[in-house]
Amino acid sequence: MYFEFVCVSGFVGLALATTIRAELAYSGHGVLRNNSELYLTIVSMHAVVMVFFVVIPALFGAFGNFLLPTQLGVRDVVFPRLNSFMFWVTPGSFLLFLQILTFDRPAQPSLALHPTCAQSRSGAPASGLGARPTAELSPSPNLGLAEHLAPAARASKVSAWAPTRLLPGWAFITPYTSRPRFTALGKVDIALVVVFAVSLGSVLSAVNYVVTYRCLGAQALGARKELRSFFVDALLVGSRMMIAANPALLIGILLLLSDRHLGTSVFDFSGGGDAVLFQHLFWFFGHPEVYIIIIPCFGFANSLFPHLLRKRLSGRLSLQFSMYTIGFMGFAVWGHHMYMVGLANTTRTLYSTMTVMISVPASTKVLHWCVTLANSAPRPDVSLLFLLAFTYFFVLGGLSGMLVAHIGFDVVFHDTFYVIGHFHVMLSGAAVSCIFAAFYFYFGAITGLRYSRHLAYTHFFCYF
Repeated sequence: MYFEFVCVSGFVGLALATTIRAELAYSGHGVLRNNSELYLTIVSMHAVVMVFFVVIPALFGAFGNFLLPTQLGVRDVVFPRLNSFMFWVTPGSFLLFLQILTFDRPAQPSLALHPTCAQSRSGAPASGLGARPTAELSPSPNLGLAEHLAPAARASKVSAWAPTRLLPGWAFITPYTSRPRFTALGKVDIALVVVFAVSLGSVLSAVNYVVTYRCLGAQALGARKELRSFFVDALLVGSRMMIAANPALLIGILLLLSDRHLGTSVFDFSGGGDAVLFQHLFWFFGHPEVYIIIIPCFGFANSLFPHLLRKRLSGRLSLQFSMYTIGFMGFAVWGHHMYMVGLANTTRTLYSTMTVMISVPASTKVLHWCVTLANSAPRPDVSLLFLLAFTYFFVLGGLSGMLVAHIGFDVVFHDTFYVIGHFHVMLSGAAVSCIFAAFYFYFGAITGLRYSRHLAYTHFFCYF
């Protein structure tokens, strides 16, 4: 069922991406009629759908549940009911997330306003729900900045001018999301609940995989790690990374919901909070998430290259330990997403150095794949073409990432399409190419059918 769900969510993500490209294709009034709020909402939804409802379910849900028990020699995962429950959480959260396009709760000001904030532009006192609290935008000169921004009872809970759409992006940047006066109640809260649900489900699924190996797989393999397939090894590394990284995002979302609904000020500087703290929590999850996605792709490449090239893989132990090194160092480089938030220069230098160092084990993998490719006898198969495309996109994404790892280049490329291109080369290029390669390779085992080679090659050339 994971495969069917990934196909549906993938087409939804493709439709959102097509809408974005159509809007950017023409200057002036595009397909969205110059509605910038709707455009930003679609951009945010596209990012969340592709990361949380396409790539992660495909690698860990579909292929993980299909290949892990098979390659460990066991009948099923150790907690099948938990596994089934986590699956139904994913499409349920997806359907709830799609309500963002239709859900539209108009923002209305509260009746409990500060006396100085309840004046209209004409000077008359505000009355009823239709009044517009303009003092939020033009505060009285007698009010101090701290008094004007204080969250407790001095401003309406939901200002009339607060946008109702999902504007903060998939990173939920604070303090824009921490107060309903900036983003009204509704779509942001739905997105936070959905991301929390799927992230918690990913943690429980990862625990299920690790426990399956420890309780069932170790007995089947006789505790010999060298008998594990590359994909099982990669899936276990990604699962352990997910168990370590996702709680940071879960804690951040809970604190963010507390700021929005319980009146706390964890991420609001006007109440003594720290807006940058949420960025630390999010990117401590966000950057390891990139390696969580790409490490199972390493497992597929290491497993499929020897079969498709009809040659023994070069450097098995080196490939394994480079994967472990990437998984370990992936937790020490999240700060390169935050060069512009005011980090100390020594801190930025440390993150930049660690980011450059992580390219060494990644380059080792590419080197071994090239050695395996040399003097081989490749099979004419579409899976091999997608694997070669994965290698190409991975190298291209790594080279483009080395520039943004440098502090000076990162400052120049900040908030540009170069960063978006780098991320999409790794995700839409490398990760999706590897998913297609594995799908065509295991198509017969999954469906019991044979795919059309003409359609498969057409798919590859249209995609690439």
